[in-house]
Amino acid sequence: MLTQPLTKDQVLEAIQAMPQQEFLSIEEVVEEILLLVKTNEGVAAMAKGETQSDENVK
Repeated sequence: MLTQPLTKDQVLEAIQAMPQQEFLSIEEVVEEILLLVKTNEGVAAMAKGETQSDENVK
């Protein structure tokens, strides 16, 4: 679940950082936005101390 909503500026920055292509698919745009969402969720979890050790992940 998204802990902090993305801002319009964050979404626009992610889209603008993508390579300039004439025929960029909507799937690629959605993938970039989902990556941004997951990254933000991970950073928020780290800030709360909600992380797992390397041993637990293995």
